[in-house]
Amino acid sequence: MRYFRVEGNFPRLAEWNLPPGVGDIRYAIIADELGTWEMDATSVVALVGETM
Repeated sequence: MRYFRVEGNFPRLAEWNLPPGVGDIRYAIIADELGTWEMDATSVVALVGETM
């Protein structure tokens, strides 16, 4: 299992940043190229604990 912090320039599509008329989009993420955003399990547990 791998964890990624989705923030900043993380490659993503969201409804709020799609131009009018664009929808029903599918894309794939190449996890091996996302090292900048990868988190270890200890960091994830600490982050989740902050939000509770």
